[in-house]
Parts: sequence; C-alpha cells; structure tokens
Amino acid sequence: MSERTFIQPNELKALMAHKEMLTIIDVRSPEEFAVGHVEGAINIPADHLQSHASQLAPGGTIVTVCNFGGQRSCGAADLLQASGFADVRPLSGGVKDWQAE
Repeated sequence: MSERTFIQPNELKALMAHKEMLTIIDVRSPEEFAVGHVEGAINIPADHLQSHASQLAPGGTIVTVCNFGGQRSCGAADLLQASGFADVRPLSGGVKDWQAE
C-alpha cells in the first residue's frame, strides 16, 4: 500500500447503514474480539489472515480492525491488497474509537 487510506468510524457506519458490499475483519485475538467488536465483524486473527484470504468474497470494501487502528489492521490491509483485493482500508482508531463514537 503506497499511501494508506483509513476509514473513519462515521464513514463505516454510513456504509453499514446503506448495506454496501462490505466485509469487516477484526484481526485481533479471539479473546480481544469477545470483549467487544464492531457489529457484523468476522474474527480472523492477523496471523491466520493469509491462509483465510482465499475464502473472502472478491469485490466490495474490506475494513480491517484492531484495537487502535495501528500495526495489526494496517498490516492486514497491506496483506489483503497484495493478495489482490482492491478496496481495503483499516479503521481509524480501531475498536477504541468505534466504541467511543
């Protein structure tokens, strides 16, 4: 990813409300996911993402989520883009900002 484009929590809520083709991937551990996550997110820990990428639907927007919108979600977005997914963006501020929104 040459220039990172984050999605803001309010932008994600708008996509969710309009039922756009959207996949939200929470790349944290199952334990972190169980404590709280973005509604509708699927949990694929970052270290398992590459082996599960082929199971993701092509097209649409993919949003990657971690705690703070940092290394894990950005790395996951990079991996998915390198795997051929075009519209992949990490959630700015991660679950922490999502819950505060």
